[in-house]
Amino acid sequence: HYKATHFFTLLGNTLGNYPQALVLKTLRNAMVPGDKVLIDVHAKVTGSVDEEAKQIQELLQKYRCTPAYLEKTMAALSEAGIDETDGEIEVEFNRNLHFPKIGAVEHYFCFSRSKVVTYEGEDVYFAKDERILVHYSNRYTFESLESKNIFVSHGLGITKHAKDTTGECCLMLCESA
Repeated sequence: HYKATHFFTLLGNTLGNYPQALVLKTLRNAMVPGDKVLIDVHAKVTGSVDEEAKQIQELLQKYRCTPAYLEKTMAALSEAGIDETDGEIEVEFNRNLHFPKIGAVEHYFCFSRSKVVTYEGEDVYFAKDERILVHYSNRYTFESLESKNIFVSHGLGITKHAKDTTGECCLMLCESA
């Protein structure tokens, strides 16, 4: 009697770009005991306060809005009647309030003027300088990943893990319990 084992991949920092609990729960629910998943996570290296500040600035530079990103984001916002004349995209780095070892690069649309948007028949009012979070990318530390709590709490055990040569990515091979 042959039992199939499945191999899943979660690459491109997908875990960092969506609600972590939702992604891991959905993945775990698709797996049976013995299945494996390869997870690629963008990690933030740590160091002194000065080193960390430099790393954050370098990271933000990578996430600055390219013309293609702006076009895609503004196309989505335009579905709600928001356009470039209403404001601009801002990029910043913040720490997760509940998990301070996890940082996030966040993109906000900041209104440069008051705006009323009608969504599903309801008027939504935005004041000047009000912001909408349009995208985020979690940046884990290696310590937070290696603690394994992120995965164990969702029924996944890390069997192997490795950092890439740049120190910015971590590959983890996990198995369902």
